[in-house]
Amino acid sequence: MKTVILKIDGFQSWGSNSKAYLRNTEDFPTFSGVIGLLQNVCGVYEEKEEELWDKFSNLKIDVMVEEAGQKEKDFHTIDGACSLKGNKPAGCNTKLSNRYFLTDALFYVAVYGNDELIDFIAEKMKRPVNGDLYFGRRCFPANFDFFQGLFNGEPEEILLNSTKKDFVQIIKESKENTLTTQIIMDRPKRNRKFSPRKICKVWVAKP
Repeated sequence: MKTVILKIDGFQSWGSNSKAYLRNTEDFPTFSGVIGLLQNVCGVYEEKEEELWDKFSNLKIDVMVEEAGQKEKDFHTIDGACSLKGNKPAGCNTKLSNRYFLTDALFYVAVYGNDELIDFIAEKMKRPVNGDLYFGRRCFPANFDFFQGLFNGEPEEILLNSTKKDFVQIIKESKENTLTTQIIMDRPKRNRKFSPRKICKVWVAKP
């Protein structure tokens, strides 16, 4: 099985259930976030290449947690437009916004599912159509060694070769409903919509 390995290091934010003034982050890279980065690299946009865009959504990812990092919060004010009505003093419609992000986090991500598409992604990684890559915010640029390479083999085995730890946590897709199954709304659909994806978090020993 052909697999692209990505390294995601540093400041990052991965939203999946954010509301208007509460911008949360998952504690791991989301499917929509990773796939969006790859589509950007390849220059594949929904409005131009719908059929190819859909194929990206059918890929799979496994995420290995090398360093979980810390969740931090930014304090923002938004919608600060001021208005003057009659003789009343100017008032500002300022809202408060809490935005969360991860620091000191390190993940390795295995992307797989369609060998032909994986080959296409790996080739574009060498010569990106769009090299402006960010981990959730423009102030969180991708690390220079984001692309780790194209490999053949089982994704989990390839990921374990990237760690120096004896035990690591891997987040992978799940087809079954168990006590550890989590449902996350991070599989992108057209028109900025998302569908649910089942995942499970397991601890794996390095052989």
